[in-house]
Amino acid sequence: MQACRIGISKYILLIVPCIILTAHTSALEPVAEKEIRTVLSAEMDLARQGWATPPDAESLQKKYGAALIPYLKEYTTHLGELVAQLDIEALCIKYGAVLLPYLDQYTKDPDSHVRLKAYTLIVSIGRKAGDNNYRKATVYKLLTCLRQDKEHNHALGRMLLQFKASDFSTEAKELLRQLLSQALIDLKMNGYVRGYIILLVGVADMKSELSHLKEFIEQQEDKLIQEHKKSI
Repeated sequence: MQACRIGISKYILLIVPCIILTAHTSALEPVAEKEIRTVLSAEMDLARQGWATPPDAESLQKKYGAALIPYLKEYTTHLGELVAQLDIEALCIKYGAVLLPYLDQYTKDPDSHVRLKAYTLIVSIGRKAGDNNYRKATVYKLLTCLRQDKEHNHALGRMLLQFKASDFSTEAKELLRQLLSQALIDLKMNGYVRGYIILLVGVADMKSELSHLKEFIEQQEDKLIQEHKKSI
């Protein structure tokens, strides 16, 4: 019975972030949902094509913002990307954290450019979210992606450093603890990724893991000493 309760508790911890991220999706009007899906789809199509914003277009965007959109719609052949970026900026301002569940599908896209774009938008929206539950759900989602996406785990580690201790939920800390255990055992892991995981343990203020880090550092020191002795 005790084992069953523990299993149920772990299951609840896993589904809580998913519930938070999808809580407001069903409340949207059909028109709003269509707008979100259309703009996100266009933005990800551009990311899939690997387009970059021209410098002059970027300066226009900073100067005039979303006010440019009506004037640029007719130039979609040459300035289509700028239009989409202005749309996505306006969309983020308009809907904020409500966009998070719609971005989830793009974190699983086979195209690496699309996944990276999705991560970038998730971080931007999550950090600005006024509701701490959204920020916690965002951190948990990004940690999950860090564990699964070997191609972008370096970038995800760097992105996660933008959050603070209060943004790490109980389930996020548990996932980070698992990532740390793997990082300290798997010496073939990319050194930068391991470094980011260790830094994130500090950001999350997980003092309980200090003993494991101390042990790992001591083992590495002993290894370096032995290698030095052999080379003499």
